[in-house]
Amino acid sequence: MVKAVFVGHVSVDKVRNLNGERVQPGGAALYAAMAAKSLGVEALLVTALGYDYPFKEVIYSNFPPQGIKLVEMPSTRFEIEYDDSWNAKYLKVEIGAGSKITVSDVVKPALLRSDAVHLAPMNPPKVLRMVEAIKRRAPGLKISINTCSHYLERNPRNRACLLKAAELADVTIVSDHELRLLTGVEAIAMAARKVKAKILVVTLGELGALIKEGDNVELTPALAGLVKNPVDTTGAGDVWCGAFLATYTATGDLHKATSIASILSAIKCLGWNFERISKLRFKEVDEVFELATSFKEAHQKLTKWLGGPA
Repeated sequence: MVKAVFVGHVSVDKVRNLNGERVQPGGAALYAAMAAKSLGVEALLVTALGYDYPFKEVIYSNFPPQGIKLVEMPSTRFEIEYDDSWNAKYLKVEIGAGSKITVSDVVKPALLRSDAVHLAPMNPPKVLRMVEAIKRRAPGLKISINTCSHYLERNPRNRACLLKAAELADVTIVSDHELRLLTGVEAIAMAARKVKAKILVVTLGELGALIKEGDNVELTPALAGLVKNPVDTTGAGDVWCGAFLATYTATGDLHKATSIASILSAIKCLGWNFERISKLRFKEVDEVFELATSFKEAHQKLTKWLGGPA
């Protein structure tokens, strides 16, 4: 069984979209870890929870306690509003307890014996220090990193730190918008070549993902049309990252990893937060393709995988 560590924020999310308003558990590391867990990965979550975090039972019922610490700070909180085209606007960002995730949290011997570690969006200088520390202590451990535009818009130092982290990490995953912010180059293919990453994955929404490995650049199309009427898109990109890392670590196949990430990200959007993927359990990653093809069949067949009507 693949063992993977997911490092980053767990939050309280207040989400408002055309389907209503919810206060729900969230955070990039949590979404990514839930996706990996659905694929049979032994997932360990490394995070910091505030004293007032209202969803502790959700966290401890899904992940072992050794990576989770409680701190005497308010919880990390995000307030997100979506327009009719599912564009997100962050009305409130309060990092809170998440600021207490440290480099020492990710270099404990038990964690370094894992197969892979994913660093979800955090302050880029901290991400760089984490990547450097992991590479010093466990050079064979596969590292993936992800970021968000919030950090890249703030100052040039953040962009420089992330570019350096990308050189050291094994996989760097960014959206096309984040890639433009990171490099200052508008053309996606040209911008991708500016990033000196071992493997760079640029997510392109409905188009799929651009994969650059060395000097080779390829496009893996997305499996479009799986979800025509989303319920909640919060965390879809983080689910994509977790599913990608889990599949790539298990198979070594970048294109299969991209396809499976696309499918699970779409399934996540069928419900609020991660309620849909939390019900998924696959013995092998290839079973995800069976789930995808079931969308073309009778609606009732989805109950085998989702535990209820989709």
